[in-house]
Amino acid sequence: MKKINILLIVLVLAVNMFACSKKSVGSAKTLVKWISYDSAVQKAKTSKKHLIVDLYTDWCSWCKVLDKKVYSNKKIVKVMDKLFHPVKINAESDSVVAKIQGMDLTGRQLTQMFKVTGFPSTAFLDPDGKLIGVVPGYIPPEKFIQLIKFIGGSHYKTMKFQEYLKKNPGK
Repeated sequence: MKKINILLIVLVLAVNMFACSKKSVGSAKTLVKWISYDSAVQKAKTSKKHLIVDLYTDWCSWCKVLDKKVYSNKKIVKVMDKLFHPVKINAESDSVVAKIQGMDLTGRQLTQMFKVTGFPSTAFLDPDGKLIGVVPGYIPPEKFIQLIKFIGGSHYKTMKFQEYLKKNPGK
C-alpha cells in the first residue's frame, strides 16, 4: 500500500510538472509587430511588401528558439520591418485566421494549404498573396537574415538562393 501511495504521488508530481512546462512554452516574446493574415494581405497591395508567415505550435520547442533567437534579433526585425508584413499563426488553431478566395480558413487549414510538414515553418508570400515557398524547421539568425533579404528583395525571381549567397556572402 505504501508503494502505491508513493507511486501515486510521483505520478501527480510528474503530471503537474508537464502541465506547467507546457504553459510556459507559449510565452515567448518577440520584437516583431505581428499582424493578422488578412491585414498583411491588404497592406501588401499598397506597400508591395512581401508576407512572412511564422507557423508554430504551442508544444514546439524549436518554435520558441526561433522566437528567442531570430524574432528577437534587432537586425533581423529591422530588415523584416522594411521588407515584410509579418504574420504569426498557430498551426493547430481551429479559429478562423484568414479569408482566401472567399473562404474562411483556420490556422490548421491554412497550414494544410501551405503543405506544412513540421514546425516551425516559415512561409513566404509575394505582395499579391501568392505562396513563394515554405521553409521547414529552425533557421539560424545568420541564415534567416540572408533568406529574408533574398526573398524580400525579390531576388528569387532572377536567381537561386545558393547563387544569391555566392554573390552576397555574409550579407
